[in-house]
Amino acid sequence: EDFNDNAVDAMYASYTVADTTPPQFEDFGFSSGNRYIAIKMNEPVWGLDDEGNLTGLDSNDFNASFIPGGGGAINVTIESVTDSSGILLEGGEDSIHINLNVLGSPTGVETIQIGALNNSIYDQSENVMLSGQFTDRYDLAPAPTIISNELSLENSYIQLNFSENVFSSFDNEPISLLDFDLRFEDNDGFCDTLTMLSITDIDNLV
Repeated sequence: EDFNDNAVDAMYASYTVADTTPPQFEDFGFSSGNRYIAIKMNEPVWGLDDEGNLTGLDSNDFNASFIPGGGGAINVTIESVTDSSGILLEGGEDSIHINLNVLGSPTGVETIQIGALNNSIYDQSENVMLSGQFTDRYDLAPAPTIISNELSLENSYIQLNFSENVFSSFDNEPISLLDFDLRFEDNDGFCDTLTMLSITDIDNLV
């Protein structure tokens, strides 16, 4: 009220509070077969293009920290950054896959960790992700090995037994002749040529 005891009418005001909270890693996990590290953000995230516009994240926004540990893998690089369906990011996603490319055959002593590069990841209000955002450090799963092999009595096939189920390195398709290399020495015998005709399972199914 004023000095004359005139009451002031009730008034209301509505304000939109600015988003000042930076995005961060909320959860993460490592896939089987060393294929990708999944990261769940606490909110949708974007990158920035050269003109300062919000855009989808890519491999340039993350860093892979690889420790060989004396194992068989030479290095691990980031092959691509996608959503869980394998689609490249357009921006605004909160769950992403860091798809990995493993060079060499890991033995299980190697480790990999993914971190966000500084000043690379933003929310819709362009709050930048703080430094120090990392996943856990994960042990690479060892590569499958041939645990036994046998040449048939009639020389018609070689049976290979692996330590686990195997797939082609080409998009995880079933293995094919392209995944094998045949080396033949005649040792002055009567057979001078040997070729691979097909590859099947133990039930003779392609």
